[in-house]
Amino acid sequence: MTPRRPLRALARYFLRGLIVVVPIAATAIAVRWVFVEIDTWVNVEPLLNRRIPGAGIVLTAIAITLVGFLASNFATKWMFSALEDLLEHTPLVKLVYSSLKDIMGAFVGEKKKFDRPVMVALVEGSDVATIGFVTRGALKELGPRAGEIKSMRTADGHLRRGVAAAILEYLVAEARGRGYARLSLETGSGPAFEPALELYRKYGFTEGGAFADYEKSPFNQFLHLDLVSTSSNVANEI
Repeated sequence: MTPRRPLRALARYFLRGLIVVVPIAATAIAVRWVFVEIDTWVNVEPLLNRRIPGAGIVLTAIAITLVGFLASNFATKWMFSALEDLLEHTPLVKLVYSSLKDIMGAFVGEKKKFDRPVMVALVEGSDVATIGFVTRGALKELGPRAGEIKSMRTADGHLRRGVAAAILEYLVAEARGRGYARLSLETGSGPAFEPALELYRKYGFTEGGAFADYEKSPFNQFLHLDLVSTSSNVANEI
C-alpha cells in the first residue's frame, strides 16, 4: 500500500465526520443561542430580585399559548384578523409576513400544508436538485381507480425553473403506482390560469366534465388524464 492511500482514506473519513458533526454542532449552537436570547429578552430578575435560568423561556411559551387561545376565541379573534389584514396589505411588510406565515403554516398546526418531501431536479439530467414538498391531500383518492390532484403551488422564487413540472410528474407517477386509471383536477378560468393549463395539457390532460362533488361554473374547468392509455403509449414507445 502506497503512503498516499492511507492519507486519502483519512481525508475521506475526515470529510464524512464533518458531514455528521457540523450539522449537529450548528443545530446545538443555534438552539442554545435562541434559548439564551429569549431568556435574556424576558428578564424576570427585577420582579423576583433573583435570576431564574429558563424563566424567560417558560414565560414566552405561556405568552405564545395565550396568543393562540385568544386568536382562536370567537370574542377576540377579530382583533388578530384585523391585524393580519393590515400586515398583508402593507407594502414590504406583506412580503416578509406572508412568507413567514406560509412557512409556519406549512409545517406546524392542524392544517399542515406540506408533509411529503420530494427531490426536484432543477435541470433535466443534472444532479442539481432542491427539496420540494407535496401538499397534504394533494393526491386525493376518489375511488379504487380514480384520483384527484387537489392542489399544486410553486414558490415565487422557483417559478419557470421546472419545479411544477417535476412535482406534476411525481403526482402522476404516484397515481399510477396506486393503480388509478384516471387522474382529474379542477382549476380556474381566465388568463391567470393559462400557464398552469399549458403545463397540464403538455402532460396529456384534456378538458372534460365535472367530477366528484364539483359543479360546472363560468369560473372553473375540469381536466382529466387517462392513465391507462398514456401508460400504453409509453409502453409502445419503449
